Amino acid sequence: MTSKKKSNILYLYEYGDKVTLPDDIEPEALKYYLQKVWQNRYWIYKYTEEVLEENFDGQPFLQFDGRSIRACNYAGVISFQSLTIVLIPKLFKETAFSTQTLAHLPFYLSYCRHIHFPFQWIESDNAILDILTQWIHFFANFTRNLLQEQPYLTYQTYTGQTDFLRGKLAVQHYINEQIAKGLWQQMQTEQQPFVINNLFNQIVKYTVSLLFPYAKGETYGALQGILHLLEDVELRGCTTSDCDSVHLNRLYPEHQKVIDMCRFFLIGDIGTYRQHQPVNIAFLVPMERVFEDFVAGFVQTHFPQWQVIVQKHFTWATSSKQRNLLVKPDIWLPLHQTVWDTKYKIQPAQGDLYQMHAYATALGVRKVHLLYASDKEVSLENIDLQSGSDTITIYIHYLPIVLLTTNDTFSDLTLRLKETLQKIADK
Repeated sequence: MTSKKKSNILYLYEYGDKVTLPDDIEPEALKYYLQKVWQNRYWIYKYTEEVLEENFDGQPFLQFDGRSIRACNYAGVISFQSLTIVLIPKLFKETAFSTQTLAHLPFYLSYCRHIHFPFQWIESDNAILDILTQWIHFFANFTRNLLQEQPYLTYQTYTGQTDFLRGKLAVQHYINEQIAKGLWQQMQTEQQPFVINNLFNQIVKYTVSLLFPYAKGETYGALQGILHLLEDVELRGCTTSDCDSVHLNRLYPEHQKVIDMCRFFLIGDIGTYRQHQPVNIAFLVPMERVFEDFVAGFVQTHFPQWQVIVQKHFTWATSSKQRNLLVKPDIWLPLHQTVWDTKYKIQPAQGDLYQMHAYATALGVRKVHLLYASDKEVSLENIDLQSGSDTITIYIHYLPIVLLTTNDTFSDLTLRLKETLQKIADK
C-alpha cells in the first residue's frame, strides 16, 4: 500500500514508500527539528540508557533523500510548521486505511509501562483520521470540564510595600527599604493571597494559545471556554521546565493529567523554525518496544494470577567456556515454567530460534514460546531442537492485535487476545 497524502497531512507506513515534502517545508529544517526531538526523548521513554542508545548518525525517525522522506521503525505523529506527518505501523500495510487504523496506537500504548503517554484515557473505539486532532480535542474538553468543576487556586507569596500591616512584617525588607530611607511609616509585608494567576494556570493558558491553529468546531469552542475561565491569568511563554516546577497536592490528581498533557504539547515546541506557525509537536515511539511493552502489560493486567516477571536478568553458567552469560527474556512465567519472547516481525528468523534455545537452556525449561505481531489469526507452528539428551520445543505464535473488520471493536480484540494467550499458557 502506498503512502497517502491529504491536504497538508502525510501518512507514511514503517519502511514504506518515499514521499516528497511540500514545497514550503525545508528538509534541513525538518531534520534539525527531529534531531532536537531525539535529544529530548527521555521524557517520553522510561527506558534505561542501555536500551535507548545514542544515535550518532542522527535522528532515527525519518530517512531523508533530498526532498524525499521515508518512515523508519517509529509510529506516531510529527507536526512541523504547516505539515503533519502520521507514521503508521507496518502491520497495516496490507489492509485498507480506515478510521480504525490510527486508533490502534492509543490502544497499544494504554498497556505500555515504559512509555509516558498522557492520553491513555481516550476511548480507543473512536474512529479517527487525524490522531493529533483527537489528542487536542481530548485535552480541550478534559481541561475545560475540570476547570469548570474544580478551578485551581494556590497561595502565592508576595512581598511588597503597604501602608498598614497585612500578612506578616518582612523585617529585613522593612529595614533595608523603609527605615534606611527614612520611610519608617510605610511597611514591607509578606502575604500569601489565594490567587488564580499561578504557574499551573499560566501553563494551561499558554498551551491553549498554541493549539488554536489546530482547532475547529467543538474543539475550538472548548479552547475558548478555557481562555474564558482563565481570563485573569497572565499569558506568558512557558516551557517543559515550568511543567516540572508545578508541584500539585494529592487532592488534585486530575490536574496532574492536565500538566502531563501540556508537557506533551510543549516538549516538541523547539521554536527555532516556527516562523509564526502553530506549535511544533512530535510524539514518536519505537514499535519494537511498543509491541514488547504491550504484550507484557496486557498479560499483567488481564492475568495477574500468572505472576509473570518481565525483563528479568538471569545468569547462565556455561561449563564449557567457564564463564557466565546474561539472558533477559521478555516474559518469564515461573508457575508455568516457560518463557515468552516477543518479536515485532512479520516472519520468524533463524536468530530468534537460537535465542529461545539459549533461554530454555539457561532456565532449565523444555517449552518456550515466540510471539509475533500479526494482522490476522494464524495457526501456530512448533519446532523441536535437541539440547544434549533433552528436546526443547519452540512454539511460534502470531498474536492477532489488529481489528479484523470495520465492525470489530477493541473490546472484541481484547477478548480475542485473552483467549489466544490463555491457550498459549495451557500448552
